[in-house]
Amino acid sequence: MRSPRGIDQRMARFAASVVALLMLMQSREIAQLRCGSDRWPVKTMTDMDRNRVSLDPVATSIRALISIPIPEVPYPANRRLAPQELTTYTIRGRMIARFVEADQDVHIVLQDVNAEDATLIVEVPLAACAAASLLLEKFHAVRSTALAIPMHSVITVTGVGFFDFLHNARGQAPNGFELHPVFDVKIWLH
Repeated sequence: MRSPRGIDQRMARFAASVVALLMLMQSREIAQLRCGSDRWPVKTMTDMDRNRVSLDPVATSIRALISIPIPEVPYPANRRLAPQELTTYTIRGRMIARFVEADQDVHIVLQDVNAEDATLIVEVPLAACAAASLLLEKFHAVRSTALAIPMHSVITVTGVGFFDFLHNARGQAPNGFELHPVFDVKIWLH
């Protein structure tokens, strides 16, 4: 007859093996993710200036953000362009496109509700691609919300200002300005 202690030890080793296997599988999944590259630390709030970003949002419009003068390139890879990339903005717009990009971001194109020709890209990173971010805990819930909102809804979005390189992305502002990362999304009810 086996002793209860021997069975407990085997069960403990089995449980430890299962946990190790699950951790290995998760680390492989994360390693296989194709997270972003261009200015990725700035896009995910893992950059050297992240502690300087004001998280108190400034209410503005898409039209106002796309009229900001475009800064000179090259943009710093791990630093922010002051003052716009140190500022959090809240905007309202109609969601006219949404998809998950190759870098795992939820990419949303917003149209200004008062100016149909004014569009802006806003993006929510995948938490696994932004492990050291100050906003990490918010990304999962915001992604779920952003993916569930019906297309063409009017939404409010809160996120940090970001200048992306001009690359003919659908809905890209003429100055390349985006909200990236976004850490709050709500359907506008008024």
